Amino acid sequence: MTIREMRKEDLESFLDCEARIWETLRDLLPEEFVERNISWSSRPGVREAWARVMDDPGWIVLVAVEGDSVVGFVQGSVDWSRLSTLGFLGVDEGHRRKGIARALVDRFLEESKSRDAAKVTLFTSPTLKPAVKLYADMGFVPEGFLSRHRLGVDMIVYSKFLS
Repeated sequence: MTIREMRKEDLESFLDCEARIWETLRDLLPEEFVERNISWSSRPGVREAWARVMDDPGWIVLVAVEGDSVVGFVQGSVDWSRLSTLGFLGVDEGHRRKGIARALVDRFLEESKSRDAAKVTLFTSPTLKPAVKLYADMGFVPEGFLSRHRLGVDMIVYSKFLS
């Protein structure tokens, strides 16, 4: 298994992996939340949008690859204020509990720091217990709770200083 920046030739495998990950979250998140995320990935122009993201130096898109298949990924960005936002982390169900998510976050932190980020922030649902545990184990601190934030889903805001 290799972790590296996503390439344009990874795009189909990446989108397939993303859809499979969202499918596994149906019992943990409201149906509408999962459905909207799945449909967002299949909308017209999504491939072109991801190609632009990959060309944008402010974005970080890392994939965990086994053979020719994307089995996990993390994506986010670093903005002008030196804030890095981890937007999504996911690992295909058959590859979980092997340290891939931790390795993806470690690399995301390294990439954020190399782009002069001072802090990394993220949102996660408290129903995603493995994610909550991972972030806490990696030194992220909860900074806030957002009640019914997106489509009725509660979110915890976590962050970690890089300096």
